Amino acid sequence: MPLTTSGTATHTTTLPTGTHTLTAHYTSTNTCPNSQSPPTTITIKPDLPITGPTLTTTTGAATLSILAGATLIYATHRRHRPPHHHPA
Repeated sequence: MPLTTSGTATHTTTLPTGTHTLTAHYTSTNTCPNSQSPPTTITIKPDLPITGPTLTTTTGAATLSILAGATLIYATHRRHRPPHHHPA
């Protein structure tokens, strides 16, 4: 990976499920010495299976539930208001 002008390099990859050990290696192109990072172990967990309604359906149902609850609260609040008294 070539370094950017800010001195960083980025590499993105897809790893299979399981445990992996990663190290970073730097190969010098000037007077800086070559180097290697200590190993880092990461674990990739399997994706969660989708076994029900899709996210769109779930989000839509949740939105409808919230709107229904807000409407019920508003209607209840309006029914229990004290009557207005106008001065004579």
